[in-house]
Amino acid sequence: LYIGIYKRCQKKWQKMFKVKNNFFKKNEFNKMKHIITHPNFNWFLQHGVLRNENNIYFSHIFYDNIEIKSPFYKDIIIPFIDKLNIKKLLSSKLNLYPKTHKQIVHGFHTDRTDKHNVALFYFNTNNGQTLFKNKKINSKENKVVVFDGSLEHSSTTCTDQNYRITLNINYEF
Repeated sequence: LYIGIYKRCQKKWQKMFKVKNNFFKKNEFNKMKHIITHPNFNWFLQHGVLRNENNIYFSHIFYDNIEIKSPFYKDIIIPFIDKLNIKKLLSSKLNLYPKTHKQIVHGFHTDRTDKHNVALFYFNTNNGQTLFKNKKINSKENKVVVFDGSLEHSSTTCTDQNYRITLNINYEF
């Protein structure tokens, strides 16, 4: 009985969760990475990934509240909309976590309360991770993880690179 339940849960987990390496062609990826790592790209200081944390990170919002918020929306977000066949975008933002001396786990959360999917894209390879209750995803450049938005997840900082950059896209399925 327990084995049957375990196998059903495992299948359900796999249906809700996809990982794809080399998501974009190298030249497409390099174009996007060049934009977001350029010295003139705007990053905005944030205090605490979750409300009760005492740390900082930087963000750049592309889309929120049914409104384009960035002049780079077309160059960064449209390729994801096209490749993932997104019908309704809810929000999208970049997160840049500065290097820390020891890895900081930010805490489990969901991004939204409504039914949605999350696409999490890694812009650089580092030893930071995205954590799920029963899975760890390592940060590798040009990799995307798509999952059911009801799954709690947590980001971490990295200790081996100057920063960790991820793109978070929330959309309706």
